[in-house]
Amino acid sequence: VAVLVLNSDSGKIILTRQFRYAIAGKSGENITEIVAGKIEENDSPEKTVLRECEEEIGYRIRKNQLRFWSLCFSSPGYTSEQFYIYYATVKNSDKVSEGGGLAEENENIEVVEMDVDQFKNQITNGEIKDAKTYIAGLFFILNEKAWINGILNAW
Repeated sequence: VAVLVLNSDSGKIILTRQFRYAIAGKSGENITEIVAGKIEENDSPEKTVLRECEEEIGYRIRKNQLRFWSLCFSSPGYTSEQFYIYYATVKNSDKVSEGGGLAEENENIEVVEMDVDQFKNQITNGEIKDAKTYIAGLFFILNEKAWINGILNAW
């Protein structure tokens, strides 16, 4: 699962930045991504999103703050992996921890708060290299006013 998170109090997109071994030889830096995680056995995509947001960025999200956007294959010529992509809005009062991931999972995640305009520029300039983040960013740009104003509930 993956989720693009907007803090409606600060007007910032909440992202993660972390080392990814699989791309270390092709990228000399940590990669910026939307919150994401693996669906554990017997968990729903929604439950996974709620858990991952609290672990990675420190925000407790309620189901009514969450909107399903899309289900897509990450690389259908190579793998059957699918991403459930969501959008969530949070407020400063939803922050319950510093995030950063779980030590027992050897996660070392930097929480990145980015102005909406900077995020949109990084998407349109090709600075975002993560596919799920790029897809969510394009969807956000295409529907920004409707999402921020709560007009659209789901795609």
